[in-house]
Amino acid sequence: NAWVIVNRVRNYPFGRGIVSTVANFGVTGNVPSHPDLLDHLATTFIADGWSVKKLVRRLVLTRAYQLSARTSTEAVTIDPANELVWRHSPRRLTAEEIRDTILASSGSLNSQRPPGAFVKDFPMREIRDNGPEAKSLHEAANASTYRSVYLPLLRGLTPKTLEVFDPVEQTLVTGNRDTTTVPSQALFLLNSRFVHKQALGLAERLL
Repeated sequence: NAWVIVNRVRNYPFGRGIVSTVANFGVTGNVPSHPDLLDHLATTFIADGWSVKKLVRRLVLTRAYQLSARTSTEAVTIDPANELVWRHSPRRLTAEEIRDTILASSGSLNSQRPPGAFVKDFPMREIRDNGPEAKSLHEAANASTYRSVYLPLLRGLTPKTLEVFDPVEQTLVTGNRDTTTVPSQALFLLNSRFVHKQALGLAERLL
């Protein structure tokens, strides 16, 4: 319904939904931090013809979204989790944003839409991670300079440039992504051929 959609959409720019248990909007989930705001957003969302684009615009033009990350001892004491949105809550880049930023830094990012889906010619069956189709998919993903939203994705297979940074798995419906900090993330940035290639591209731009 409208309340669930509004809560999920707000979760992305603010890093937290009005109901913090984004994937659980039922009686076992958390109560809304701002119930009147949730009702207001849902009502205007319906009045706007269920337009997600207008909803996002309304959210990012608010004063709350434009707050700085500056903290104060008094506010932290009262609301350490920032449930009342008295400051901006910094967040880490998602897997897709990290990849797109690397490409943009080297000047390689292609912001256009690709002509077609790479996976359209793949057979409609389960593809093994060590099979030839999986190898072909990974090679296409590594060579692609399109935005990450256009990467070829199949159930059970995640592009290597995304998999260490907590992407959403194709087999799951995910309200909130996990946020982990593990050694494999640093090792990927040090050893990945993709990162090396884009680093050379950045160096050439600077020279």
